[in-house]
Amino acid sequence: MFSIFRLFSQVYMETQDQQPAVSTYLRSHQNQTARTLVATIFLAFGGFMILGNLAAGLIISTRVQKLDSMESVRSEFSTNEFFVINLIPFVIGFLMLVWSAKVLLRERFQFLISIRPQFSMKRFLVGLCTWLGLSLVLFGIDYFRFPGMYQWNANGNETLILLGITLFIVPLQTGFEELLFRGVLFKLLGKSKLPGIALVLINAVLFASLHLANPEVQELGWIAIVYYVFSGVFLALITLMDDGLELSWGFHFANNVFGVFFLTNDWQAFQTDALFKDISQPDVSWSMLINLFVWYPLFILLYAKLYKWKHWKQRLLA
Repeated sequence: MFSIFRLFSQVYMETQDQQPAVSTYLRSHQNQTARTLVATIFLAFGGFMILGNLAAGLIISTRVQKLDSMESVRSEFSTNEFFVINLIPFVIGFLMLVWSAKVLLRERFQFLISIRPQFSMKRFLVGLCTWLGLSLVLFGIDYFRFPGMYQWNANGNETLILLGITLFIVPLQTGFEELLFRGVLFKLLGKSKLPGIALVLINAVLFASLHLANPEVQELGWIAIVYYVFSGVFLALITLMDDGLELSWGFHFANNVFGVFFLTNDWQAFQTDALFKDISQPDVSWSMLINLFVWYPLFILLYAKLYKWKHWKQRLLA
């Protein structure tokens, strides 16, 4: 507990007294042309869609001769093996972004992350600890109120292996999405003369579009799309105001850690040997709406206070 309070107290040491009125993160690309940024997006997304799926397909072909259905493929692999196969495209996409930053953009990798000279691990941990901590508290309350909705799902050594996958591979999966959308794409949008709020909204819609094929959309319908859009707005906004994506990366990672290691179900994109399993029918819950309209605004206020964000009007409307 003391270490958590110490983390938050140390955060103030990183806070700038005078925050620029214009987002220097979005404007820190003056040496980059729109063409090189677009090329980086195509390379990263191509690595994700083409090379990643090709690599995953080759691994699947070692055990499956005929692709009848996804369930038949899943049955040939352990839960962890199938999960890692699903993560391969994200890992390759992440590596393509690292390569593009050095070779194509001729920049340090930190250029895609923030204006700070070094990666701010404290910011990443604040994003991680705040959202994961809240998620665990809310889940604990829900578990004791409705115990019949959940069952113990841990699978011995498989769950321990899953912990390693969560700690070492899932950060690359979330990192790919953050670097692609809140990194390269955000900088490309920043070359336009659109106000910051428009850049945030465009970024959020494009982020949601990446998740349209997720099974959550099929199960929950339009509310899942709305959830992805609002989550994209939240992540883009804190990136804009904080001049970097360490906070959003940590927050995004926390969200996926909870869904991968702590609580799974039979209808989400990633099904794992998590500690618990939600056995209720997929439905729009109050918790989703509370996240959008209560917790997201409160977390924006928390981070704004913590990092002394200023010049909201100039950054969002100018």
